[in-house]
Amino acid sequence: MLYKVNMLPVKLQREGLIDVKRLIVISVLTLFLTLTLGSYGAFLINYNLMKNDLKDTATQLDTLAPLVARVERIQRERMDLEAAMQEYEEILQNQKAWSVLLGDLSGVTPIDIWLVELAIENKPVEKKTPPTNAPSSSQSDTGNPKGQGERETAGLPHPNSIVLKGYSRMVPSVGVFVQNLNYLPYFNEVKLNRVNLDDQGYLFEIITILEDEV
Repeated sequence: MLYKVNMLPVKLQREGLIDVKRLIVISVLTLFLTLTLGSYGAFLINYNLMKNDLKDTATQLDTLAPLVARVERIQRERMDLEAAMQEYEEILQNQKAWSVLLGDLSGVTPIDIWLVELAIENKPVEKKTPPTNAPSSSQSDTGNPKGQGERETAGLPHPNSIVLKGYSRMVPSVGVFVQNLNYLPYFNEVKLNRVNLDDQGYLFEIITILEDEV
């Protein structure tokens, strides 16, 4: 068995001693560098992956752009078609209502009266003068601009008046006709505007104001 003899002074005898502090510092630095390099490598990998994904997404968007434009055009055409269908339904409903009205009008016309002109119009309704104790028109009309609440049909003002012109053999028949018109549920007001005698008979003109529901 061999023995080793260290002849150096005690201060110089380093064999067998471990510098723990230095070892810890080296270990910490090594771990820090390893984590830093690993994180940087992972960042580079993720960056390249995201860059490739963005490139693929941009390519897909360019490919889908014509399809998106086509879908938007179809949506606009559908909205226009729905608006046109709504106007068409309004026209059909009003045509049906006017057909019934004209049929009833024919039923109350005396036998010695024949109409030569029928005008369906939208006339401004004359406002009645309020009583003295009622608020003035400037106050009552506040917040109601002209034309507000006016009904429309297919984008046009809804008619509210019918002007009837025709001939009669006798004046009493005109009065009977006016009375019969008042019995119909379509008119809010019936007014005989004029009666004139000419070669064909008594020419008359009747102005009617329609109910709001018509």
